[in-house]
Amino acid sequence: MTEYVHIALPKSVAEIIDARARQEYLTRSDVARQYIMRSLIDDTVVTLRRRHYSIRKIAEEINAPTIRVYEALKRTSIDDELYQQDDESEQRELERINAKRKASKS
Repeated sequence: MTEYVHIALPKSVAEIIDARARQEYLTRSDVARQYIMRSLIDDTVVTLRRRHYSIRKIAEEINAPTIRVYEALKRTSIDDELYQQDDESEQRELERINAKRKASKS
């Protein structure tokens, strides 16, 4: 089912869409739809990944092939951010354990 949405955009944004449409031999509606869909997919992937959803589960939730999820993960770098947070948490935990060991030896 298709739902039509009419939006007003700043002239500079419309010019970007028009330039891409000419470049890709698409209509301005197609280009705008691509941008909107990419943005929505990226936002949804980030939200679900922060909730620790698997790639397969995210693909099911957004009804898209897993390659779309991988592309969104690459564009957003959300996994890099999450792994860095996990590494920092592990480092703090190790420091806390080492501090306890030192305190108990004293």
